[in-house]
Amino acid sequence: MKDGGREDPVSRHEVFEDYVNFFFQQCPEVGPCRDPPLLRRAARYLQTGEPAETFPLLPVHRTVLQGCAAPGSDCRKHLSAVSKAAELLETLCVNLFLQPWKKEIRTLKTYTGPFVYHLLPVLGSSTIQSVLASIGYLPHTDTAPR
Repeated sequence: MKDGGREDPVSRHEVFEDYVNFFFQQCPEVGPCRDPPLLRRAARYLQTGEPAETFPLLPVHRTVLQGCAAPGSDCRKHLSAVSKAAELLETLCVNLFLQPWKKEIRTLKTYTGPFVYHLLPVLGSSTIQSVLASIGYLPHTDTAPR
């Protein structure tokens, strides 16, 4: 800690290393990180950077601002939707990181509930395509098997 009770800045590398260690050592199941100390460190890191530098592929700040500025929008509901979309993307990333050998997790079915109800309404098709491609997922647009 710094003088006056302020905490030292955290680097992106430090947060990444803590995050990786959390999933390799402590996390009982694949999903969004819920570790309070790690989340506080990540929040400290996020508070130090510019939005474009912090999220180069995922326009979180623009998405939040546009959704909250839309006429008749419920900002709290929109923030909850953005949070859910981010959690879903985090789960996809963690799956790929922990189980890269599984071919079935490299494809995301675009007709399923998580995609249709949580990602598409919040982020839009072009943003989703670029984010998924950057993390190694391929969108699968065929209709559901019969």
